[in-house]
Amino acid sequence: MPTLYLKDQRRSSSPQFGQSALPNHISNSPKTLILVPQGAEYQAVRKNLKTNQNLVILPIPIGCLAVSKYLETLEEPQQFQQAIAMGLCGSLNPHLKVGDIAIYTECLDLTKLQTANEFLECCLKPDIRNKFTLVKALTSDRLIYLASEKQYLHQTTQTDVVDMEGYVILEFFKKLNIPVGMIRVVSDDSNYDLPNLDQAIDREGNLKPLAMAIAFSKQPIAAFRLIQGSLKSLQVLSKVSF
Repeated sequence: MPTLYLKDQRRSSSPQFGQSALPNHISNSPKTLILVPQGAEYQAVRKNLKTNQNLVILPIPIGCLAVSKYLETLEEPQQFQQAIAMGLCGSLNPHLKVGDIAIYTECLDLTKLQTANEFLECCLKPDIRNKFTLVKALTSDRLIYLASEKQYLHQTTQTDVVDMEGYVILEFFKKLNIPVGMIRVVSDDSNYDLPNLDQAIDREGNLKPLAMAIAFSKQPIAAFRLIQGSLKSLQVLSKVSF
């Protein structure tokens, strides 16, 4: 069973809630790599976290394939004693709302429905002032934008949140025997559709502004809801420190 270094260490099959306000321990921490999707998510994390000899923060592309290729270009990843993935995620569980902090305990790959769950063994302690939830996560190689599909995935996989990079990061560092932790903030809930942004992400994992604008114009209400949710969740993400 993985160990989670937080104040509340209760575990069950359902999402758990806890409170933590632990002090920073950067000076005594092992060398840590923090990976954050490029753009607004990366900027939100960099706003609060300062790099030093023990903490390196790198932006990553969006999507499984692009992240997999990116990780292969890392120079001497063995120098890190642990890796932490941060960013936003989508809710599959109706109890998780926009702005909620999710700490992963398990992560499944949607394309294989395989699970890998022994990765929350990081020594670096997050200083989380907000309520957080321990979740079972799902990584998808495509954007899950329909509310009906989110609800279906929650029922069939018993997962709580979805992202597009987590499982790939976990598998990469698992091969190097480097423990991984994941902290994400919910940016959209399971009750509403998102704009279909499948054509707005290129093969290199970059957002295409024109394609995104077109997708937003086709679904303005969903776009407005996504923008509002993203702004709120980015504010929360920027306040998570170590």
